[in-house]
Amino acid sequence: MKSLMISTGLAVLAAAFSLPVHAQDYWLSDQITDCEIWSADQPEDGEMASWTGACLDGKAQGSGTLLFWDKNGVSARYTGEMRDGKIHGQGTVEMRAEGGDGYDNYTGAFEGGRPVGEGVLVSASGYRFDGELIDGVHHGRGKLTTPEGWMVRGEIKDGKVIGEGLAYYQDENSDLYFGDIENSQRQGIGILLMQSDDAYIGEFHQGAPHGNGIFEGANGYLYVGQYENGKPNGMGTAIDTERTSYQGHFIDGTLDGQVLVTTADGQQTVETWVQGRKMQ
Repeated sequence: MKSLMISTGLAVLAAAFSLPVHAQDYWLSDQITDCEIWSADQPEDGEMASWTGACLDGKAQGSGTLLFWDKNGVSARYTGEMRDGKIHGQGTVEMRAEGGDGYDNYTGAFEGGRPVGEGVLVSASGYRFDGELIDGVHHGRGKLTTPEGWMVRGEIKDGKVIGEGLAYYQDENSDLYFGDIENSQRQGIGILLMQSDDAYIGEFHQGAPHGNGIFEGANGYLYVGQYENGKPNGMGTAIDTERTSYQGHFIDGTLDGQVLVTTADGQQTVETWVQGRKMQ
């Protein structure tokens, strides 16, 4: 397992908040005041809008509450600032979730009808993003939390982590990881708690243990030393379940060469091992 299970989180939010970066100008009129309100999408038959604030030159202006509704009821609600008929300034927008089950929510800043800058995105399904929106809801920098409580902090674009970040998540193998990531892979220092109750603490490279690390097996086996491509490679010390330690060189997880063996009572011997087998 090398990639993030939660890497699609911001993509889920982006789908929920389908406010486009570039949009044509569509307009709806408040049926009572004739005040015009801009819409990102072409209004459907029967879609209407109402605005409770001021109207300047025929367009919604200032602070107030904006409602959109259709044949299924209220489709969106916005409370905040407007300029020239468009959502602009600080505010909160709630949009009917896909399938009609609940509402997705964004609180923060808007420019010309779309969210920008610092804000909080929360989907009806439980995804939450706290941070800075760089290019609409498809690209942001901050903290993403899933409904299960898993977290990733960094720059996220189109559902993937860009560059370096920090993550806490469960992968498809039900292993838990907390630590550094880069481009949605484990990279740097991290802790991996496996479903088998084995654990690894140390360095990762391109998703796998690589560098210096510690492995502790659920059965009591312990390895401290160098890793390469996910396996013990290089100098290290292994301690078996009888508390006997083996200090030497490892190749793909097996001892190879001269090994210093120390028993639980302190007795030491030097042994020769070849590809994991002790020579007589």
